Amino acid sequence: MSELQPPVLSTCPECGGHSLYQTTGRAGTPHANLLLPGLGSFLTYAEVQIRVCADCGLIRYYAAPAALAKLRTSPRWQPL
Repeated sequence: MSELQPPVLSTCPECGGHSLYQTTGRAGTPHANLLLPGLGSFLTYAEVQIRVCADCGLIRYYAAPAALAKLRTSPRWQPL
């Protein structure tokens, strides 16, 4: 997996707690929801950094640069 550089957080934006954990994963599996449709490659789901607060349970996902590069031109995503 490529190196992800999401914003550095030392406190949870929801509860202010300091028990943040992170891992890297894919934005879907054959058995789970696809979080970033159209932003992966032909046989690979898009990569994400996942962070969770152990105090309140807030979960945040950050898309990898390769997925972000496809976002503006993907027909599956519409700007707000």
